[in-house]
Amino acid sequence: YQVANLVIGRKVGHSVLQEPIPAKCLFRLELVRIAISTIFLRSQRLLGYSHDFTGLTEKVQCTAPVLWRQFENVLAAYWEATGEVEGQGFYVSANPRLSVFFSDVSSIKVLGSKDSSPLARAIYVPAGMQLRTSFTEAVTFSHLDIHFDFAWAVQFLSASLPRSSAVTLLERPAECDDISDLQGIALLLADELRMPKRNTIYAESMAASLLAKIRSMPVLQPRKCERWWRGLKMAEENG
Repeated sequence: YQVANLVIGRKVGHSVLQEPIPAKCLFRLELVRIAISTIFLRSQRLLGYSHDFTGLTEKVQCTAPVLWRQFENVLAAYWEATGEVEGQGFYVSANPRLSVFFSDVSSIKVLGSKDSSPLARAIYVPAGMQLRTSFTEAVTFSHLDIHFDFAWAVQFLSASLPRSSAVTLLERPAECDDISDLQGIALLLADELRMPKRNTIYAESMAASLLAKIRSMPVLQPRKCERWWRGLKMAEENG
């Protein structure tokens, strides 16, 4: 893998207007665009959420510009992408996040040190947990990512849980393949990202509703959770 800013520096440093950027770099460029915009908004004291997300990919390309909006305590992004056989992804965020995939992504594998497991239709990834994926076949997919401010998420969940239970819940990864009660809300939020029509409280409320879903999402079994953490250790050791 190559660090995103190094790839962009080589391509953009000379002249972004004169040198076309390869499609494989678009994913990295979108991440940096979001990060730069977040830094600017925070400097204006408009937002409390601090976006800190790294995504490195190989043979995975965006097929459309990323649609995203940042709110006071949440950042939501809608992605459309395609992955090739043997494509790979590495992702880590300083904030907890929920991803909802709108099509079957079981051919994408979550990697561990010795084995792998199919990527679920909805996954909750705690802050700081690294995720590594591998593509076993060509696939076109779309998904909604929602990044939450941890303190806000604890406060929100504490309305129906003891605070200690809310913290514990947010520190454990979870997943589910049945997204029948998630997909409708996720699609509405994606539509709002595509064409904002209402006050920001509308989108924020939908994001909060999706966060509430992690209460009923199966927590990863110890062995599977260990695979995720082993994947983290492997990534660190391999640089």
